[in-house]
Amino acid sequence: MLGPPRRICVDLCREISGRHSGFTLMELLVALGIFAISVGLIADLFLTASRQQARTIVLSRVQGDARLIMETIAREFREGTLDFRSGIPADVLALQTGDGEPLQLRRVLQGDLARPCPSGVAACMYIGRGSSVDTLAWAPLTSAEVDVDAFQFWRTPTLDPNVWDAGNNRYQSNEQPRVTVRLQLSAVGRPGERSIIEAQTTVVSRTYRR
Repeated sequence: MLGPPRRICVDLCREISGRHSGFTLMELLVALGIFAISVGLIADLFLTASRQQARTIVLSRVQGDARLIMETIAREFREGTLDFRSGIPADVLALQTGDGEPLQLRRVLQGDLARPCPSGVAACMYIGRGSSVDTLAWAPLTSAEVDVDAFQFWRTPTLDPNVWDAGNNRYQSNEQPRVTVRLQLSAVGRPGERSIIEAQTTVVSRTYRR
């Protein structure tokens, strides 16, 4: 005969508890597998977020340098004009400020002792200011981890529109000075974190000295 219901329940619970007093090997392996997968997913998400944050920081640095260079050229050229003096290297953007003083921008390669680039940077950008071309004080325009891959510019006109040509009884040019600048910057670092920025602008001088 069956005993009292309460007695039956107690005996059954004890039997079940006895059979499940610990984890089996299979249950332990499954738990460890789930834990390992969870840790792997969390680590992967963390690494992905870290890489994305690093790329964002690098991109922000490159964009900031490109903006600084372009804004400097635009500001100085609008208030000044082109420097038409001879003897200026073709790879140097030579301007005259609104006060008539020389200002030059140039892409400098690694190894230039007078205008050194940071370690690991193949080329950087420098700006030179001063009262004369021979006494320019040079300062870097790019950060320590930014490469200047390209710096090109096109100047018009080729002759100074403010100089009178007595032989032809006219000015050398009637075209307002303008310059088009193309710039390409990239970040120094691992290929996966390398960011490239290209920018181009055309600026017209507002200076009229006739």
